[in-house]
Amino acid sequence: GRNIIWPQAINMIKDYPLVGVGIGTFQLELSNYCKLSNVDLRIVDYALNTYLQILAENGIFSFVFFIGFYITLFIIIFNNLKKIHQIRNRGFLIIIIFIIFTCLLMFNFVSGTNYFEGQILYSFLLILLLLLSYNLKNNETYEKLKNKL
Repeated sequence: GRNIIWPQAINMIKDYPLVGVGIGTFQLELSNYCKLSNVDLRIVDYALNTYLQILAENGIFSFVFFIGFYITLFIIIFNNLKKIHQIRNRGFLIIIIFIIFTCLLMFNFVSGTNYFEGQILYSFLLILLLLLSYNLKNNETYEKLKNKL
């Protein structure tokens, strides 16, 4: 399980910190690393941890981009909602966003057998929140302009 895979993923990261072992090659490299460490492991497709997976396959630059993407998305959504003053339950929306981001962070630490399905679900939720925040912000701007006329 994870107690075998994660140390091998960390070894890959140490050996290839900048560019990783290559996109989609984690499974192949994992079997090589397990052989070198005399560890018996059944076939595993990925690291069971998104952060280790990205670092091992793509290196630190891709990891920084990945984290930066989520931070930027969070800031955009939060700033859009912060600009909205006349929406009911604004605090509730901010709590929901915080919960979704927390779930996303935790899911990425211990992603299980449905790795891509979980990523798609959270990406969908984040895009939905982004669109909702833009829509709410634009509606409030529209209402302000309408009231001035």
